[in-house]
Amino acid sequence: MSRVLVLGHRGASAAAPENTHAAFRAALAAGADGVEFDVRFSSDGAPVVIHDASLARTGGRRVRVESLTLRQLQKFDVGVWFGSEFAGERIPALGDALETLASARMVNIEIKALGAHPERGLDAIAALAGGRGEGRLLVSSFSPAVVAAAGRRFGPARTGLLVRRTITGAAAAARRAGAGTIALSCRQAARRRRPFGAAGDPALWVYPVAQKREWDRALTLGAAVVIGDDPAMLLRHRDAAARRAPTL
Repeated sequence: MSRVLVLGHRGASAAAPENTHAAFRAALAAGADGVEFDVRFSSDGAPVVIHDASLARTGGRRVRVESLTLRQLQKFDVGVWFGSEFAGERIPALGDALETLASARMVNIEIKALGAHPERGLDAIAALAGGRGEGRLLVSSFSPAVVAAAGRRFGPARTGLLVRRTITGAAAAARRAGAGTIALSCRQAARRRRPFGAAGDPALWVYPVAQKREWDRALTLGAAVVIGDDPAMLLRHRDAAARRAPTL
């Protein structure tokens, strides 16, 4: 069995403000294999790295991301809410985030919304991220239609379907969307009885893992990638599991 990859959820978001350069650098410094982050679009069509549709939680103002230009968005301080030492952190443009993560083994771009022109939005992401080879990039979404469209640009092996609610038929839904991976939350993974790994199964990713029992459950199900806010903790679990593994 190949080694499970560990990704920081929105970067190392337990140690630094989520979806910022500081969080990405912290994840890489901890030894994570890469990061997961979220993408939305500004009013002028620029892909930007932010989770929420509004700036209320991380930017301190109740305004929607899609209503502002990239230049306007990057005036907001999205670090100080987490801690004064992070004052001055800005919303990363996708291209800048990818530069910060150039050394990462894996980058997972979760598309939260594609803006007013979905096809153009996917083309913009492909133009910036398409150069990362297979095994170094995953584009994921809760929308099967978005996943299918992304697959036409990136190839099925580089797309993933996030499961919104029930896990019944989730693997089949991922296959219909052409996704190479399926992502389950820890709560969803707890309800899954059969491990992944049968012929035709998509690769399993589990998020956001925060406890040892969640880590163990992910591995029992055959997870290829585990995502969490504290990648340093996940790496300790991985190292401990490697020490316990029998040698041949």
